[in-house]
Amino acid sequence: MYKMIFFILVLTFFSCEEKYEEIDLSEITTSSKKYNENIEREEGVSEVVSIIIPSAIKESFDCLNVKETSIIKNESSSFLDRFTKEIPLKLDLVIGEDSVIFEQWVFKDSIQSKNAFYNWLDFNKIEVNEKKSYKGSEFIIVLDVERIVMISNCNHLQREVWLNCMKFINPIFVLDNLGSNNVNWE
Repeated sequence: MYKMIFFILVLTFFSCEEKYEEIDLSEITTSSKKYNENIEREEGVSEVVSIIIPSAIKESFDCLNVKETSIIKNESSSFLDRFTKEIPLKLDLVIGEDSVIFEQWVFKDSIQSKNAFYNWLDFNKIEVNEKKSYKGSEFIIVLDVERIVMISNCNHLQREVWLNCMKFINPIFVLDNLGSNNVNWE
């Protein structure tokens, strides 16, 4: 009887032994862009960030008296980033003593830009043409034909100056909360 129990235990012990196969993930991880970026950051490799600004935007910044030395690339993520495959243009601008965040998303067509805009409105719980109180920093957001431009985080934004300098093709919606907590539509 003991021999039988011993035999069953030995048989069970050897049959339950798991055999592990070693898998080399170096082929997968080396092709990953995020993995390579993390390695560079860990090694302390400093990267010079060059900002490519479209000529139309440069002209607008010249109109606003923004110097190239006062333009800093903004790496923050925004709600609208998920609606375009293009990399958005996000900049921190220093104009005089004010700091302004300039963001521009370019879309493939007007349907995509409108979709993103309406999703942004839903996200911020704002209805079209609604005069609603909106707490937060002052902003101007413009839905143009195939782009959305948002200018924010400043206490003294001048709507007409920005709209004239930005040379929008055909603004569909312009909204802001300048000078008050209410969202204003045009």
